[in-house]
Amino acid sequence: MGFNNHGVDNLVENVKKAHFDGVLGINIGKNKDTPVEHGKDDYLICMEKVYPYAGYIAINISSPNTPGAAHAAIRRSAG
Repeated sequence: MGFNNHGVDNLVENVKKAHFDGVLGINIGKNKDTPVEHGKDDYLICMEKVYPYAGYIAINISSPNTPGAAHAAIRRSAG
């Protein structure tokens, strides 16, 4: 459950290969294994890596489908 993917580095490589010429929106979220109190670090790492390629970045701070996700705690730690 959650946002299954191969990670931000894989995403960046795919974006580079695509040579897309339009506006590209990229969604980011913390790893499900990252403790809530360290989630901010995941967001910052992802933002830094995708910024050069994104027309806009959507930050997912809640994942209702991820078991054990502490949604209120994630929102508090994002600030």
